[in-house]
Amino acid sequence: MKHEDLIREDGILLKFVKREGRSYELCLAAVENNPKAIRFVPSEIIDDAILELVFDAGEQYIKMIPQESMTDYAITTIKYQYPHIAIEKGIAPLILDGGGEREYLDDDYFDCLFNQGVKVLFNLPTEYLTQYAVDKIKATYPKLACDMDLMDVVLDQESLQTYYHALGIINGEVSL
Repeated sequence: MKHEDLIREDGILLKFVKREGRSYELCLAAVENNPKAIRFVPSEIIDDAILELVFDAGEQYIKMIPQESMTDYAITTIKYQYPHIAIEKGIAPLILDGGGEREYLDDDYFDCLFNQGVKVLFNLPTEYLTQYAVDKIKATYPKLACDMDLMDVVLDQESLQTYYHALGIINGEVSL
C-alpha cells in the first residue's frame, strides 16, 4: 500500500510525509479523513476548501488551525461564529479600558455577536464584556445572564426556583 493510500485511511499520518511531498490533493484527503491533520498541512497549501472541512469538524479542530494559515474567510468565520476562539487567537476586535489595563470586546463587535443569539453569547468569556454588553444580556436573556454569572446578586435556592418559574411563565412553558 502506498503512503498516499495510508494517509487517505488515516489523515494524521500526513505528519510522516516530507514537507515537499505534501501535495494539495494529499493534504485535502488527510484533513477530510482526520481534521487534526490541519496541523501538518503547509500554510501555503491551506485554502478555504480545507478550512471548511475543519470548520465542519468542530471547535476543537478550529483551534488547531495555524495562525499563519488564516485566510480572510477563516478570520471572518472565527470572529463571528466562534468569538471565544477569536479572542484566544488574538483576532477579535478588542479595546483597552481607560487605564489600559484590561481589554474588552468592542461594542459594535458585541452587537454583531448578540444578533446571532444565545449559543454564540454563552461561549463568550465574561471578562471581556463591557458594562454595555452585560446590561444588554441581562435585559434580553435573564436566564443566560444567570448561567453566565452576570447577575449582581446571588439568589438562594428558593429565589432561584421562583425566578426560573417566572421565566417559564414568561416563555409560555408553564401555565398559571
